[in-house]
Formats: sequence, structure tokens, C-alpha cells
Amino acid sequence: MSASLVDITLRSGSGHNYVRWELNDGSYFDWDTNGRSVCITPSNLPSYEGRSLTDDETLAYLYVLRAPVQSETGKYEEAISDYKSAMRLHTEVPMPYNNYAWLVATRRFAGRDAHIEPAIAAARYAVSRDPQANYLDTLACSLALDKQFEEAVNVQERAVAEAPWQADFRARLEMFRSPSPKDCTGMS
Repeated sequence: MSASLVDITLRSGSGHNYVRWELNDGSYFDWDTNGRSVCITPSNLPSYEGRSLTDDETLAYLYVLRAPVQSETGKYEEAISDYKSAMRLHTEVPMPYNNYAWLVATRRFAGRDAHIEPAIAAARYAVSRDPQANYLDTLACSLALDKQFEEAVNVQERAVAEAPWQADFRARLEMFRSPSPKDCTGMS
């Protein structure tokens, strides 16, 4: 018998994880340690969700959890290193790509300019894997940082269409459209 981490996205868009106990006969038992109940893995998930994570993929998950802590304490290079490690260890998952791009688009730190192009590429990759509103918003902010405001407006319009209730998304769209457009530096 072995145990592994399983990661999924719920219908609400929230992330969720649980433990999968793989039995000797090839069957498995999914258990939510927080809810203290059996989990049923939904069907029709992306290929990187709903399956037992490898050791490297589990380590990538840890890096994605640690990076925001690094960032919140001003350790931006350490956070970037964690995101890049996660991207290398679990290439399919869009979250570390998106979160790396968001960090670069919103925080001031030494050496930031060297990360602009890689952040745009990372944001584009995240959107290609999962074109959700949050990832589109990150891509728009990344483009705005590079002064590509026309494309930022186009991408942000898609984010607003996907999530019209998000006041932050609408405000950023107006910011990108303004006669003196601004990027997302300083936003959280």
C-alpha cells in the first residue's frame, strides 16, 4: 500500500487536494483529511489533475505553497526560484506559471526587468493551459508592465467577460484604457 497527494480544481474554481491510498490490488481510496470524509474524483479533469502526483510533482506543489510566503516577506528572488522549480518539476500545471507572472507584474524588486519577457511567456502558457479569468488578468498585467497596453486591453476584456463580477478586473481594464495607462505594480 502507498499514499500520494491528489490535486484538483473544484467547480467553484477553488483548488482542493486529498490523499489517495493505493491498495495492493490496484484499487485506491481517496480521503479528504480536512473534511474527514471520502473524496470522489470528478471526471473530465485536465490531465494534470485527479491523479496521484509523483514525488517531483508533490515537491512542485510544495514550492507553489512556499513561494507566496517568500514573496510576502520581500524575498522575491526566493519566491521566483520556488515558482521556477515548480514549473520545472510539474510542467503541465498552469498555476506556478501564472503566479510567477503575477509576482513580476505586481512587485518592485531588483532585477525585475530581466523577468518581464519570461513572465509574459509564463502567463501566456498558463492561459493556454487554462483560459480562466484570473490567468487572463495576470497576462494583461504582464503585458501592461511591458507597455503593451493595446494587447493588455484585449486580454483584460476577455477576463472581464469571463468574470464580470470582479471589480478589480474592470478597474484594471479602465486603467489600461486610460489616456495615461498604468501597469499593475503595487497591486495584490
